[in-house]
Amino acid sequence: MNTPINLEDGPRKNFKLEDLKKPTKLGWMVIIFFSISANCFHQFMNIATDLFTIRFGFSMTQAKNSVAMIRFMSVFFIPLLSLVVTKIGRKGYFMILASLIAIINPLMLSLIPKSESYLVYFGVVGICLYWAVQVCSVWPSMGISLP
Repeated sequence: MNTPINLEDGPRKNFKLEDLKKPTKLGWMVIIFFSISANCFHQFMNIATDLFTIRFGFSMTQAKNSVAMIRFMSVFFIPLLSLVVTKIGRKGYFMILASLIAIINPLMLSLIPKSESYLVYFGVVGICLYWAVQVCSVWPSMGISLP
């Protein structure tokens, strides 16, 4: 299906699939990294309430509030970390840092004793930091990685 598009200073042109820019190797790596890690994050968010109630003995209200804290804290962490990432640069290093946080955090949660503990909240903050670092490093890299 060809949809006509208007160019600013030229005649109408029909849009073709070839008009899309093709991602570079770096672009594909960023896309794959973000797809896999974002899917893991969202799947964790789907099971987090059950994990906190069954494994750590939280009440349903405590578990829901703990999971909601992850999104709530992200609202504050993402702008602050965006300033840091923009100031320092090196988005690839921040992606690696996000990956390390993503690996260490579930291991930490699995090693915490199976009872209600304040250590779970370190896991909640870790998940929030992972998501904030990932978002701050991946989204600005999308535009850079395209030709």
